[in-house]
Amino acid sequence: METIGWKLLVLLTFGCSFGSSGRHSGTLDYVVSIVLELAKTERGVPNCVFYKENNASYQDGFLGQVWRDSRLEFVTKTVFRRANSSIEKVRLLVEPMVVIVQGGLRSKFARSLLRKFKPSTKVIVTYFYEAGLVSSLMFLTNLSFYNTVYISGFNLSVTVGDIVSSEHLDYRPPPNELFKTTPRRNLAGHPITFITINNSVERFKLLLEWLGEAALFMNTTVLQSYHLCEKGNEVNKTECFYRHFSVEKVDINLYTIRVLPFHDNLFQYLNTNLQFDVGLLVPRFPLSYFQLFTMPFSWEIWTLLLILFMLVEVLHLTWPVVFKNEPILTVICGFERYDLHKAGRWEKMVLLSMIVLTFFAINAYETILISMMTSKPAAKEIRTLADFHESGIKIKSDRQINMLVDQIGCFAKSYDNASEQGLDMAHDMDRKHAYIYRRDLGRNILPRYYDPANRMYRYKCLDLSLGRYPLILITKTRSPLMEAFAYTLNCLIEGGIYHFWDNTLANLIAKGNHLAKFDLAVLYFSDLAPALLAWSIGNVAGGAIFWIEIQYRIHVAATKRFIRLHDDLNRVEIVGSSNLRMFVRIVARKSELTLKFELE
Repeated sequence: METIGWKLLVLLTFGCSFGSSGRHSGTLDYVVSIVLELAKTERGVPNCVFYKENNASYQDGFLGQVWRDSRLEFVTKTVFRRANSSIEKVRLLVEPMVVIVQGGLRSKFARSLLRKFKPSTKVIVTYFYEAGLVSSLMFLTNLSFYNTVYISGFNLSVTVGDIVSSEHLDYRPPPNELFKTTPRRNLAGHPITFITINNSVERFKLLLEWLGEAALFMNTTVLQSYHLCEKGNEVNKTECFYRHFSVEKVDINLYTIRVLPFHDNLFQYLNTNLQFDVGLLVPRFPLSYFQLFTMPFSWEIWTLLLILFMLVEVLHLTWPVVFKNEPILTVICGFERYDLHKAGRWEKMVLLSMIVLTFFAINAYETILISMMTSKPAAKEIRTLADFHESGIKIKSDRQINMLVDQIGCFAKSYDNASEQGLDMAHDMDRKHAYIYRRDLGRNILPRYYDPANRMYRYKCLDLSLGRYPLILITKTRSPLMEAFAYTLNCLIEGGIYHFWDNTLANLIAKGNHLAKFDLAVLYFSDLAPALLAWSIGNVAGGAIFWIEIQYRIHVAATKRFIRLHDDLNRVEIVGSSNLRMFVRIVARKSELTLKFELE
């Protein structure tokens, strides 16, 4: 009986060993076939990461059989086992072809290792006891892995993980049906939450349209998460906003950033194909009437004309006999005091050449002046960054978004610390500050700032681009929706739908006028003001000169009369003194004769 008992024990032991070896062999072939199937569609060199949870040698056990299999010789293998050393400084591929894990996941080392991989990384977990499935499922779900397959080593069951739920199968499906090749996921109505910096969606209509389409793509809806971060200064508001975004685990933040500030080791920055073409909107100030009349010619031309007219006037005053006509009146107004056809040779040469020069100058001046009255230029046009720096105009912008304010020296010096909401105020600009904005959208905003009173745009977008930067969206840490977000957004961009939405929104923004309603067909009083001012100045100047000339003539006539009277008085005095001497002589002669007669 004892001999029979020992024989039965040996047979049972060999039977169990054979059954276990058979199950291991079947599981090994299944895992290898999965890796070979994934390698067929891998674009680069296939790379597998192997991890063993226990401290045993990595060459022992089931995992050692997998990576030593001759069918996987062409696959690059990276093998890890649980250790007490840190793995933070180890650089790995963020998305290898597949990660194969043996045993239940529970250690801190496993968490540190798997956090280095994207949530979209394909993960195969092999387990040989039920507790290993539960611990591994909770562990990988907590790390947001959703392309996961759990293969049992003691039966034929397979569990396929997803974002929302997992599917348990009592059979082993073909390797090409395990991992989904599409980014589409069924969220089963679990809403996609989003957040904005000021709880307003007016500035995010395009992204909100895209998010709605992405939600339909994943069989769910969109839900906005509101925050209470409106009070306090900008620093406190920003800290409160991102704290709410992190604590509430909001899926996506529609408040885009322009430059990636640091390495994305949290897998939460979505690099899009959208670009932010940075432009500068600078204010334009209307001309004064004095500037309007002097701007058609540069100061060099004005100086030259002034010197020529002064020289001709000096010649006229020096030789009035040669230059009988008034040069300025003859050349500019055409008033002749003396017929030029009968004038002397020198007067003809000087005045006729001045008339030709003045004719072209006046016609050019009138043409430029009329064009400026129709479409008035700014007091000083800003065309380059150097002009902007010299103008002393301040910038209103949001430094959290437009980091160019700190990166460009002239911007940092021109930044107005009193404002942190430049982009929010782009639809209500104050016509004193400059704004950093999208060049394409900035051009659509310009019609809202057309000034009908001065017939000019009060803002101008510089032709110089300050740079092109990709728009980056922020999702929650290790978001499993990152791949679906990127796929849907790229589809809309490449299909032209997003561009169509952008143009439609830009046309809506361009409608209306922020300053006043206007009609270009109507002639306003301000349009005639320069002409009326010139007419008034001409009348006043002509009247003043006419009055001065009359006073001068009166003064000259009075002076002549005074000189004539003075001459007459001198003449009377001379005649009177001679007559008196003659009278005295006559009286003396007569007295002498009378005395002589009496004596006789």
